[in-house]
Amino acid sequence: MQLYAKILIISAIFTVGSLIFFYAAFPHIFKAIVKSQTALRPGNIVRKYYLKLPIPLDFRVYFFNISNPEQVQNGEVPDLMEIGPYCYDAYKEKIDALDNNTEDTLTYTPYETYFFNQERSGRLSQDDYVTILNPLTVVSLSTR
Repeated sequence: MQLYAKILIISAIFTVGSLIFFYAAFPHIFKAIVKSQTALRPGNIVRKYYLKLPIPLDFRVYFFNISNPEQVQNGEVPDLMEIGPYCYDAYKEKIDALDNNTEDTLTYTPYETYFFNQERSGRLSQDDYVTILNPLTVVSLSTR
């Protein structure tokens, strides 16, 4: 009977200690570990991927082509036809990164490069001729 009482007391102490650790210390330890792994400090892997994405982003452009530009110049209503998507691979990186440890900030210059993706654009080409409306001209004409 005395052995069972010792086991019960040790189990109760272990359970109470585990609960105190789980509710009091674990959240602070977990936050500190996550913060150290996700901070944009030099040498951190998260910083490497933040400064230069290893994969391109998908950038798609759609246009409303005016099918009757000569008639529009003569005052007729434009015949609009949506064409696209023109697909581009967008590579984004942050260059000239500068750390300011006193303010805990990172200053950089964004740099973006776009490459036309013929495979995803299908029959469309980056050399296509597209006629579009100039938004400023449309607004100025509509206010008269």
